[in-house]
Amino acid sequence: MYQKFHEYFKVNNIKIFLKYDGERTENIYTVMIIDKNNYQNTISKNTDTPIEVFQNFVDNLKVSDETNKMVFDTFTSLLNKLIALLDSDLVFIFTVELINDIEFYISIQSHKVTSNFRSNELERVAEFIDNLAN
Repeated sequence: MYQKFHEYFKVNNIKIFLKYDGERTENIYTVMIIDKNNYQNTISKNTDTPIEVFQNFVDNLKVSDETNKMVFDTFTSLLNKLIALLDSDLVFIFTVELINDIEFYISIQSHKVTSNFRSNELERVAEFIDNLAN
């Protein structure tokens, strides 16, 4: 999986920003694809159908559907863990980009927790979320 992420961001030179805002009543997701070669080509949309918007945005990148699904499924999996731990009124930001290596960044804000975490290993991000309950 790591190799697919690495190739995805190396080939496209993008940053993916996915946000869930449980404090909103509509358009609770923000999907943003940042073109690091030309920031003016950045595309962003607030929506209630994030997978559709994400797919629409990444269709132009000519990356396999399997890899696109993997990126979005990672976000969804982490979000579901957080909702189970903290309730749905949280704000969760997940970004992924290639700097020197793949970098995963999360920001969590809720009435129970406010925290940020950054790692080159997705497993460490998942562990961080699992440990929020402790």
